Amino acid sequence: MKNDSTFRFTVLKIPEGEALTGDEIEGRLLKQLADRGGEDKETLWALCRMYSEWNRPQEARTYLDRLLKLPCDLEERAGYFLA
Repeated sequence: MKNDSTFRFTVLKIPEGEALTGDEIEGRLLKQLADRGGEDKETLWALCRMYSEWNRPQEARTYLDRLLKLPCDLEERAGYFLA
């Protein structure tokens, strides 16, 4: 019996840059938020998602509440709730 099996796959390259621990990411995001005056939507959302994924809902809720206090349209606000 002839075996004509071939495997076609690609090996992904390791991304350039430095690997960060969760604590380092958290620290950088908190510093970024402070540097941006504490009202940066992108950073607040990143913190909210990070804490949510880490099963820390109280902290996630704190940043979600801060995010929702900022001016935004209804579609953007709905997106936060649906995510």
